[in-house]
Amino acid sequence: MSSTSPVAIGESATRVAALLAGDVDFIAPVPATALTRLEHAPGIDLVTMPGVRITLLQLNQRRVPAFRDRRVRLAMNYAVDQRAIAKHLLEGSSPRRRRCHLKDMPGTTNSSPHVTIWPRPDG
Repeated sequence: MSSTSPVAIGESATRVAALLAGDVDFIAPVPATALTRLEHAPGIDLVTMPGVRITLLQLNQRRVPAFRDRRVRLAMNYAVDQRAIAKHLLEGSSPRRRRCHLKDMPGTTNSSPHVTIWPRPDG
């Protein structure tokens, strides 16, 4: 490759289509919903690496007074099927984490504090 010309393609599906059509040489980020398709596409080498994206569901205690009750927040946590989200929405590409500060995040050390999010009954 003698030169690169960055092209911004905001829509995930359009980005994947451009890669499959040969209009671009690589894309980033690759949407989780396209991983399986790209893995099996001829001429495509899929390279993955760990990321530091953490998705949180935050409950607005000012707008919904019930969220001030720790038991309600805990029940909401138990109600979210994290395994189903990882399997179906992220197509298995995301490990289920129980911490909001990960040991393997850039900039952390072995002595960095790790905060455990609510425990789940299923471990």
